[in-house]
Amino acid sequence: VWEDLASNLRGFHALIADRPYGSQFKEFARSLFSRPASLVGWDANPDEGHLDSIKRSVLLSQAGSYGDPMVIKEAKERFARYVSDPDSLHPDLRGVVLGLAAQEGGSETFETLWSLERLAELNEEKIRFLVALSRFEDRGLLQENLNRSLDDKEVRSQDTVIVVASVASNPVGRD
Repeated sequence: VWEDLASNLRGFHALIADRPYGSQFKEFARSLFSRPASLVGWDANPDEGHLDSIKRSVLLSQAGSYGDPMVIKEAKERFARYVSDPDSLHPDLRGVVLGLAAQEGGSETFETLWSLERLAELNEEKIRFLVALSRFEDRGLLQENLNRSLDDKEVRSQDTVIVVASVASNPVGRD
């Protein structure tokens, strides 16, 4: 249910993000996700199932995407730990943390994510980094991401479409 709600709200947000009432919508969406995100927390309980993990990821991602300061703060801290110790971040939360770090980051975070993408051995991890790189709110960094995605020494040609689609789904990168 949370995943479906999140998907529909993201689509709606993409339509109105640049309208005068776009910020009010973000506040509304943040109000929907922040409390449940704080209740599920960042760390799994030993008796949790796969659906609990998915719910955690969706709630934290959406709360952070819509600007929840506590979620963003924790994501930035976890990203900093991850850079020096990749095993410190549970795989279920990597996409959330990487995406929020990019959303809130600048050129240093951009280059760090590209460096990590180059070091990744599994294609799934590479895709995770490429999608995170589409979350920046700096048009110049998004353009650089698109430029690099067209270089087959940087990104496999079949993955370029993922970068283009991800940047296009970012309200800042849509144009």
